[in-house]
Amino acid sequence: MRSAVHRMLAARLSALALVIAVAVAALTYLYLGRAFERGVSDLAQQEPALLLGRAAQIGAQRGVGGVGAVRIALDERLQMRLPRAQGRFVHLRLSALAPAPTVEMSESDYPFLREVKEALPDKPGAVAAAPQSASLYLGGRPHVRIVAPIAGRDGRAAGQVELVYAASDMIVQQARRTLINTTGIAVAIVAATTLLIYPVIRRLLTRLADLSEQLLDANLSTLSLLGAAIAKRDSDTDAHNYRVTLYSLHLGEAVGLADADMQALLKGAFLHDVGKIGIRDAVLLKPARLTAEEFDVMCTHVDHGLEMVQRSPWLADAAQVVGSHHEKVDGSGYPSGKRWEEIPIAARIFAIVDVFDALTSRRPYKEPLSFDEAVELLRQGRDTHFDGALLDRFLEIAPDLYQRYGGREDQEIKDELGELARRQFRAETLVS
Repeated sequence: MRSAVHRMLAARLSALALVIAVAVAALTYLYLGRAFERGVSDLAQQEPALLLGRAAQIGAQRGVGGVGAVRIALDERLQMRLPRAQGRFVHLRLSALAPAPTVEMSESDYPFLREVKEALPDKPGAVAAAPQSASLYLGGRPHVRIVAPIAGRDGRAAGQVELVYAASDMIVQQARRTLINTTGIAVAIVAATTLLIYPVIRRLLTRLADLSEQLLDANLSTLSLLGAAIAKRDSDTDAHNYRVTLYSLHLGEAVGLADADMQALLKGAFLHDVGKIGIRDAVLLKPARLTAEEFDVMCTHVDHGLEMVQRSPWLADAAQVVGSHHEKVDGSGYPSGKRWEEIPIAARIFAIVDVFDALTSRRPYKEPLSFDEAVELLRQGRDTHFDGALLDRFLEIAPDLYQRYGGREDQEIKDELGELARRQFRAETLVS
């Protein structure tokens, strides 16, 4: 169990670390991306403030209207060869409220100029009350569109200026390096943390696996001892319990029984007659045929068994077999006269193998029947005593099972059942 637990731990921690690393990388990308956009936007908004500020000076000095002053200021700005280390305006649109035409100017050599123009509205919108900005990704490069109102000499809105700012290659490359480096550091921290906590969790899980193994062994030993005790009291041998449980498990696998039903079948098969501990010896060990009254007493072993297994949370699912293994699909069984699907599938499986082993085993009051004789008697109970579909599947595998287990009472079948049981419950422990 230890190696399986260690493999499971490594797989789950690796998966968890990967999920956390991806989440951290995504959050880092979003955070730095938005920080970069804010930085570009801040840079972009400095230019219209300078432009409009210079236009206000020109208007005061020369008595020129708002839009005219902006045009003069723009001409001055274009004649100046300022550094473009951080970025530049690649397109400008100047519009007035009067019938004056809209003026557009562009950086003709800018490689993404077509994408810039396509991203802008065909016509200027309503004059904004205050400067506005919006981020655009064009050609894989961040841009900022800024719209700012232009005030006339009377202080009222006279038009607006619309600019598109493009970050420089240097700024974009710096942002990418920062993003890659920061994301790499975050992922490395997650990986290092995972590697540091792995040995601690591994030691804890190893101790837990050892304790689980010991608890499983204790539970299975209790199951075996309890079943063997009543079997020996009833027939001086517990081999029947081991054989019918092996038959049951193989038939359960053959019909694709779910794990939970397989566990209920295993427990119930071994404890199916545990309630006989509550039957007095005069009835339980009577060599002659039971009277009607004695048979009624014998039937109460089902109720005794249910009472016993339901006291234990671990054995409670054994009630599926303990309480229904004497039911028949035509409703003639006991204690409740259940029919077909009312009978748990584990009990319908067990009813077949229990009768088969009883027919093919030697008892103090009878000799064993041959395989063919036992099969013929089973077929006679098809769809009356037994579920026909389950019976057909059992008859397909019965020759091999009989060859392997029929009449055996040696230690090897006990060891085989013990290993099957441990494998079944270990799988459940690992999955949970």
